[in-house]
Amino acid sequence: MDSSDIILVYGDAASDAVWSAAVDSAQPDAPRYKLSEGQLNGYTPARFGYLAILTSTAQPGVRTLREMTGHDATSWRFSPITDLIGSEPSDLRNRHVLPTLTVPYAGRMNDLDYWYTHHHVPEVTQVEGYACGRRYRAVYLPKTTLPLQHERLALYEITGDDPEPALRRLEAALAGMVQTDALDGPKIASWCYSPIK
Repeated sequence: MDSSDIILVYGDAASDAVWSAAVDSAQPDAPRYKLSEGQLNGYTPARFGYLAILTSTAQPGVRTLREMTGHDATSWRFSPITDLIGSEPSDLRNRHVLPTLTVPYAGRMNDLDYWYTHHHVPEVTQVEGYACGRRYRAVYLPKTTLPLQHERLALYEITGDDPEPALRRLEAALAGMVQTDALDGPKIASWCYSPIK
């Protein structure tokens, strides 16, 4: 993950091959993922089975990606607000992602940002299997297919053949981590995706 803007594209497709071809039409070198079998417990089930992470220069290609999949897809753009925390993994084949979309309670954005940057992301990246994380702010774009209610994104990378052990370790560790009352917990959207190989 570099320090430029990113576009998360969530969508559905008939197969991994169809999704990969659609992503190639938008940005050939973009990482593409499918929903992992294991997920964190307690969150709303994921609406979309596929994810691509594009650079901001690929924005014009998102429409083509939607058209090629033949299904609903939505794209949201984010700008980084922190440097990378942790170490970026080198093995792209076993590099799962856990995008976590959040929103603060009214008037608590500064508190949420402080907690996430100085406590939560550093603590999560100390859990075995979590290589790194970076925080982003939403950039509101016209013509997205779904309105984005989440104002912040934490994008974590998980290493290993299977992300599920790391997800279970995170669940076990959460109770011992620094907490905040600025986060609107019921609105968290956190789903794990695995690379399409």
